[in-house]
Amino acid sequence: MALAEWEERYETGHAGVDEQHRHLFGLLNDLHDALMSGSAQEKMGGTLRSMASYTVEHFRAEEALMVALAFPGLPEHRRKHEELASQVGQLVADHRAGRLTLPLTLARFLVDWLRHHIEEEDMKMVAWSRAAAQS
Repeated sequence: MALAEWEERYETGHAGVDEQHRHLFGLLNDLHDALMSGSAQEKMGGTLRSMASYTVEHFRAEEALMVALAFPGLPEHRRKHEELASQVGQLVADHRAGRLTLPLTLARFLVDWLRHHIEEEDMKMVAWSRAAAQS
């Protein structure tokens, strides 16, 4: 059973961003599957590193889109990206050092963050972009 189901409400209307969001959901589900199968120790490090790397790649692409759209909320959005990238980097470091002890709690935190970020923050850019296109 997937921890993070993709739903229509997460659609931004930008094919590249939506594909990247789907991929992030997939990575979170890979982590959850590893936890549920009992193979978390073998798979968690690689999955966390993949998630950290892909998250940074996604944030760069999303911010480049915001620059192209001249989205005025970019500085605040970028700050939120930087906060999560830092948190995920710390999680990777904690895992390497053997300090990551609640992987299911971590997976749920990441899913909640991603859902909230898409629904609240990314949709601000979408709404602004649509309004600007109608002006």
